[in-house]
Amino acid sequence: MKGKMLSIISIIVIAIPWLFLLEVIPISYSGISTQAEVIMESGMFVLLAIIVTLLRKEMKRQKSSGTESKGERMIGRILFVLASVTLFLVGLILVLIAISFSL
Repeated sequence: MKGKMLSIISIIVIAIPWLFLLEVIPISYSGISTQAEVIMESGMFVLLAIIVTLLRKEMKRQKSSGTESKGERMIGRILFVLASVTLFLVGLILVLIAISFSL
């Protein structure tokens, strides 16, 4: 996947969980089933895991080729860190949902 296209897709995939978390896109959780919430969170988790993997591969490719500018490498690193943090938080939410069901 090309670097710029990967960056654009990464920004979208990273922004979606934060839009829900910060309630920019409010969801009435009483209006959706728990199963739908788990499916939605799991989908975000899988997409973020794919993006983190692709960003890591792209960072390795940029490092070995040396043809990318410093700005593009910096954007890649920032997106990788943001995607990793978001992946952790979405995973944490899934763990908390699982714990709440076991109690």
